[in-house]
Parts: sequence; structure tokens; C-alpha cells
Amino acid sequence: MKKQVNNIVGWMALVWLLVGLPACSDEEEMGGYTEVCFTATLPEDLQTRAYGEALSVHRLVVGVFDATEKELLRKEVDVTGTTIEVPLQLAQGLTYQLVFWADHGMDSPYNIADLRAIEMKLPTQPVTFEEMQKGDAFFATVQNFNVGVSPLRAVELTRPVAQINVGTTATPLPVTFATSRVPNIFYPFSNTTYGAVNVSWSFTKISTESFVVEGTTYNYLAFGYLFAPANGGEKIEATLNWTAVDETMEQSRTFTDVTIEANKRTNIVGNLLMK
Repeated sequence: MKKQVNNIVGWMALVWLLVGLPACSDEEEMGGYTEVCFTATLPEDLQTRAYGEALSVHRLVVGVFDATEKELLRKEVDVTGTTIEVPLQLAQGLTYQLVFWADHGMDSPYNIADLRAIEMKLPTQPVTFEEMQKGDAFFATVQNFNVGVSPLRAVELTRPVAQINVGTTATPLPVTFATSRVPNIFYPFSNTTYGAVNVSWSFTKISTESFVVEGTTYNYLAFGYLFAPANGGEKIEATLNWTAVDETMEQSRTFTDVTIEANKRTNIVGNLLMK
């Protein structure tokens, strides 16, 4: 009797294991198509960014292209953590190119009508720190994927943008941060950028947030994201404009030789409101 009870418990455990497995844990063939499950992973530092603590990425969009980069299908998945499972129905014998793009959602500043060339839209002025957080984004590509041949199922996403943090040790004031000739188009398959647009962020409301650079705490003046090249980045020039409380004339400060690089932070800090 004891042996029989043990067998029953064993079968119950097996049934629980089979039922508890994720729906896309196995690749199943259905009518010439195979369900392939990709596991997309966002960086663990997603909730410890320089500004705020909220998770700003809410959707993952996956575009599936053929060998000529013609889009065949697109799937959107909600993001609730740093690991997202994406089941896709793919045909055996074909070669696919895939783009994984994660952002805030419909109100993000990105035009993803063409996932091969993603556009960052210029913001409506004035901007807020909460709005600028929606510019955080992540991507990955899988190229020359063949069902049953390619072993890749895990995909790690990274930022195609540079995070810009402008801070002062003085009391913050409303400011306008401006830069010129920065890229506004991102090509995921080649991981390159294109464009030379003028960007301006006018913050009329002061933030109570701060960030630390090399042991010094700075009060936020401006914050945002820009498309930037990877592997070395590029140099830009930026300007900060403000009007002191006891003055009527606008003051400005120009920063030359500022480096922006994808997946990295650019910190412009100091006692910036002193001329």
C-alpha cells in the first residue's frame, strides 16, 4: 500500500510538472510551422536608472522579416519584468531576420511603423521629467535565423540611446537644454544611426530628484535620451539656457566636446548656473 501511495504521488508530481511548464517551453510543429519561443531579457539595472525609480518600459514589439528584410509578421507583448517570453509561429526551411524593440508604449517618442528604421520624434515643448523618461528604449536583432538549425533562443536587449543627465550643485532653476546635429533615425539591423536634427528640451518645472557622480550629489536640471552610436560614440555641442530668479536677462552656457554613446550615461554636471 505504501508503494502504491508513492506511485500516486509520483504521478501527481509529473502531471503538475507538465501542466506548470510555460506554454512555449516546447517547440511544436503545426501545419508546416513550428512554434519557437524566444526569451528576451532586459538589463537588471532597469529599475535603478539615474532618474526616478519607475519601470518605464511597458511593451516589447517583435518584427519578423524574410531574408530580403520584408516584414512578414509583428507581435506585441506586455512587459511586466526583465524577462519576456515571445512565442512565434515560424516555417521550417526559411531564413528569418528579427527585430526586438522595447519602449514605453503608444505614447513613447518613437515611430516604429518601420522597425528597420526607427524614428525618434521631437518632443512638444515644454517637456517634463516624467515625459522624458518615456524615451528609454531597448533593442536586439536576430539575423539569419533558421528553425531547427539556429540554436539561438535567448535574446539580450540593450539601449540604442544615450541617457543625458544635466545637474547642478546649486539650487535648480527652469532651464532649456539644446543640442544640434544629433541623429534621429536608428537602424537596428546594422546598429547604426542617421540624421542631424536640432533638439531642444525646455523644462519649466523644477525636479526634486538628484543623482550622484563620483561621490557628489547633483540636482537635476535636465534629463532625456538621444540616439547615439555604439562603440565610441560621437561628440556633440550642447547649450544650457536659464534666467536667474533676480534677473530678467537669459543666461547661457555652452558645453563643447560632449560625448554621447549608446547604452551609456552622459553626465553634464557642476555648479552650472554660475557664470
